[in-house]
Amino acid sequence: MSSIDLVIIGEDTSEVFFRIKNTTQFSQVFSSYKEKQGIAQIQCSFYYNNVCMNESDTAVSLDMKHDDKIYSKICDNDITILVKHNDDILQYNVPKSTFLVSFLMGYTNGSSDTLFFYRDKQLNISDTPKSIGMKNDDVIEIYTL
Repeated sequence: MSSIDLVIIGEDTSEVFFRIKNTTQFSQVFSSYKEKQGIAQIQCSFYYNNVCMNESDTAVSLDMKHDDKIYSKICDNDITILVKHNDDILQYNVPKSTFLVSFLMGYTNGSSDTLFFYRDKQLNISDTPKSIGMKNDDVIEIYTL
């Protein structure tokens, strides 16, 4: 068989069906799926048999069968933040719903003599990356009193 029928299932359980050649790289399929779903600019991961797929994978390289299922996951829920303390800069990948002060208290071993600032404004206990509009690689500064 030179082609195979597959389905990609989204997080909302929507299904998009594809017929591809066995040697087609999945980069083409992933791009087509994202366009059809209206999420072309959003980062997604795709999983087959609970393993994250690579864009260079093919149906042959993964030993896929007719009507196999691929699952997509939108990866827009995490953010990379930079934490600056003195001369050190550390990078963390956290969910956008993370309470930043609570998270950063772990970095400082719970010291109450520590202040956290984002864009020259002190962080509140309820601030999350989403609530304060953080973007990837934004910097949080830590000051010890």
